[in-house]
Amino acid sequence: MRRFDPGWPWLLAGLMMLVAAAVIPSQLHLESEHIAVQQLRIVRDQEQRIVATYERFLDEVGRGQDTVIRRLAAAQLGLIPVNRSPYVPTSGLMDPPTRWIERAAYTATSDEEVDVPQPTASMLADLSQGSGRLWLFGGALLSIFVGLLLAPSTDFSRRN
Repeated sequence: MRRFDPGWPWLLAGLMMLVAAAVIPSQLHLESEHIAVQQLRIVRDQEQRIVATYERFLDEVGRGQDTVIRRLAAAQLGLIPVNRSPYVPTSGLMDPPTRWIERAAYTATSDEEVDVPQPTASMLADLSQGSGRLWLFGGALLSIFVGLLLAPSTDFSRRN
């Protein structure tokens, strides 16, 4: 008759702890890299919006759009036509054109809702980092050792 070997649960638990100690830190690192990539994509999109706004501004200056030319003259030279009042409040009138452009680009990006995932946290993930990882490896090796030492109990009275 086959008896249950009590070493198997210890052996399996030790192997699972070894796998967890090896895989979880790599998974956390990969997850943090995915988050960094997503944040860089958000920054890239914002910068592309700024470039598009600059291109639009330069196109309007190149076409000689009257509103932009008057605004540039007011901001750079302090000149406002005699028969007109400024379109923009005087606090922003003297701002350089770069500030207008970036303000327009940032108000477009601030309206969007950005969803950046947060790294997952668990007790096992915390344990598998830093010095806890060494303890996890040590516990795994101890569990495997106990599992290898345990043997199924035998009944010697039946053999006689």
